[in-house]
Amino acid sequence: MEFVANIGMFVPLGFLLGLALARRAWWVALFLLPAFSGAIEFTQGIALDERVSTVLDVLSNTIGGYLGLLLAMILRAMIHKRDRTKIERELWERRAAAAELQRQNAARAAARPVQGAPAYVAADEPDPVTRVLDADFWNTGDAPTVRIPV
Repeated sequence: MEFVANIGMFVPLGFLLGLALARRAWWVALFLLPAFSGAIEFTQGIALDERVSTVLDVLSNTIGGYLGLLLAMILRAMIHKRDRTKIERELWERRAAAAELQRQNAARAAARPVQGAPAYVAADEPDPVTRVLDADFWNTGDAPTVRIPV
């Protein structure tokens, strides 16, 4: 019973640590979780005479932390996939709308009956939001800020 309780006690710590660390730094938790567990058991063995610290407790705490970390990584992957899908759908809709607008402008310009009437010019550039969402925008030097490497 105590082994399972120690596993359950460290699941939230592993989960929160998995969410707190950067996406590419999750591996740091592989070292921090056993270190936390070992520090707790060491302190418990030194400072509390009525408590006994064992390697089995460190092992169960580490297993619980790893389970929490695994849950956090699964959740982050699901959210990342959902966000990528939403961004791609938004880009597709914006590009389709821009193409339709260019087609309409070209049709209006071709059907212009009077020589002196203002010409409708199809936009060569997409709207600013679409440009920021494009992956190559940050590599062109047109970005208003510098992208921080993660």
